[in-house]
Amino acid sequence: MKSNVDVIYAKRIKSGSLAALVFSGTAMLMVPMCVFFGILAFFGAKTVQMNGSHVTGLGGFLLSLVYGSLFTGIFGLFGWAAAYLGIRLVGHFRPFRIEYVAARQEEPNQSLEPTAMAVMRTL
Repeated sequence: MKSNVDVIYAKRIKSGSLAALVFSGTAMLMVPMCVFFGILAFFGAKTVQMNGSHVTGLGGFLLSLVYGSLFTGIFGLFGWAAAYLGIRLVGHFRPFRIEYVAARQEEPNQSLEPTAMAVMRTL
């Protein structure tokens, strides 16, 4: 299936949009990795540590969930700041070429009642 790719040229990217991209990408790496280490700690492996001592069992698993969000926040913040400064610097000299695949515009479900369709149009 060939998708329709559109191209836009942008001088800069809004900081909120860039933060959403960076934090979602960081979370897709850090959260599963920390959960994996938490599962290992749940079964007795010494993969999670706090204050220099290893935490195993249910405490290790729960601590790994906290670490997943903590590491996402820390690495995402540094990544976002670096990307933002880099994009502002490069965008000062030339525009970015951004390729994207547009969302499909689907017709609303015809089985909805007319009043529900009117409410959907106002949203």
